[in-house]
Amino acid sequence: MRIRKSMLLKLFLSGICLLSVACPTTPTNSFNLNLDSEGWSVFTPSEDTHIIYVSSSEGDDTNDGTTPETPVATLAKANSLMRPGHPDWMLLKRGDTWTEKPRLGYGTESAPALLSNYGDPNEPRPVLSGETLKPSQGNVAIVGVAFRGTPGTKHIGLSFYGGKSNFLVEDCIFTYCGIVSQAVKEKQISNIIIRRNVIYGHASTSSHAQGLFVHRSRDVLIEENIFDHNGWIENVEGAGPTVYNHNLYVQYGCANITVRNNIFARASSHGAQMRSGGTLSNNLFLSCPLAILFGGGYVYEGDPGISGTVSDNVIMIAAHINIPQNEPGALPRGNGIDLNNLSPSGNTVVSRNIIAHYVNSHTSGHAFNLSGGSGFTSYGTDYKGINNLTLSDNVVYDWNLPFDLRADTVSRWSNVVIENNNIVARNGSRVARQDAVHSGDITWTANTFYSDQPTETWFQIDGADQSHSAWQALVTGSNNIFQRPSLASPDRTIESYMASLGHPPEDQSLAKFLELARKNSKQDWNDAYTAEEVNKYIQAGFLSSR
Repeated sequence: MRIRKSMLLKLFLSGICLLSVACPTTPTNSFNLNLDSEGWSVFTPSEDTHIIYVSSSEGDDTNDGTTPETPVATLAKANSLMRPGHPDWMLLKRGDTWTEKPRLGYGTESAPALLSNYGDPNEPRPVLSGETLKPSQGNVAIVGVAFRGTPGTKHIGLSFYGGKSNFLVEDCIFTYCGIVSQAVKEKQISNIIIRRNVIYGHASTSSHAQGLFVHRSRDVLIEENIFDHNGWIENVEGAGPTVYNHNLYVQYGCANITVRNNIFARASSHGAQMRSGGTLSNNLFLSCPLAILFGGGYVYEGDPGISGTVSDNVIMIAAHINIPQNEPGALPRGNGIDLNNLSPSGNTVVSRNIIAHYVNSHTSGHAFNLSGGSGFTSYGTDYKGINNLTLSDNVVYDWNLPFDLRADTVSRWSNVVIENNNIVARNGSRVARQDAVHSGDITWTANTFYSDQPTETWFQIDGADQSHSAWQALVTGSNNIFQRPSLASPDRTIESYMASLGHPPEDQSLAKFLELARKNSKQDWNDAYTAEEVNKYIQAGFLSSR
């Protein structure tokens, strides 16, 4: 296990600590950032940068705020010293708290305005618990700040809105509050990076609440964040989980969305709802009722459908939309990856994902749901169905109903290839359920299937059970194998991962893993509690000898 810690205020320029922020690996972003050896980047003041220091515990508004020894006290005073159109920095003292709202200036594409922190790195991030921070313009970076709401009360900590561009959010923690990126009057937002943040516990008794909501935004990078327990909260009347609240909600009308290396855990409903498609790779999903929705949602007039890539994600532990699980009145879920409204003019690839260890007692969930039209009759020709989909090299292990292919009167299927997947159904579950054969539109090739059910019930087509030999004779495709695949160590779980790190039995739980993951920050970053390291461990256990 490699642990990396940032050096304590090791770099200074005119007495100013060089602040580090994440360097995105997307060519669409306009920030000119330089990576350091720890995988972060360094901001240096430009010749035109004014730096304002703010401390609620030690400051005085009669000070000039230009040094750590002469900070101002209030954000109102600091706001008055920030110059619109200049790359000014507002630095908040670690360990301090404000209920005011900072008003940031705006810099340039190469030198953004910055809101960050200074002071003893052993102190917690400075806390903002007042009104929503709404940068008035683009070219803004927000680094190393804590945003805090009230449990069960909808609170948007940070909001980006229409027509702006170039935002970076790095190393921040959002507790009982969320982030919104939303168009205003059809003006798109562009070039947004949200990475290495913790977004936890945003819930509301009066309205919908998401960890991160993205609408009509383009060129968005979301990576290495912890999204945990958003959309619901225990012990607050009326703030329980619903179908409308998610860890990540990417609405239709977005473009070029990349979501990678994040942890999505314990969502009210979806871990990641990706209605606009995009790229979703190497994320870790833990105990989310619906881990991934790719496509779907509202279908508007002239909707072209969506496309993109869903690859190398690990999905473990099914859940229902209720806590505790399986209590009366639960909304049964337990879905891995739902796909629908896939464009006939684009290509979608779903590959190398692992969906394992269903755990739940309910039998409603499925690993892959390909919805060719169910529930979309009112959208007519605007609903595209399932087109140009390659679903390959995935593993489903011990999960209820690995494949559910369903549709209705607007069913549309074309060029769907399901190949080289290793499938082990949960005890008592069939392998696949189809509404129809869809001969010529869906091809099943070189998959390995297994269920402990009698072989004559492994498959179902239009409500009729089919043995694997009868099923193979009906569908398009060949070289499918009907036996248990040989996998290296498919019993691997979060609990066994924690044990591999040396944690005692009482600390090998999902809750303990997430507690430690939420502690990751620039000052104390531990690779062991990241999606990348957990996924490597899980993926090694599901290697096939075939």
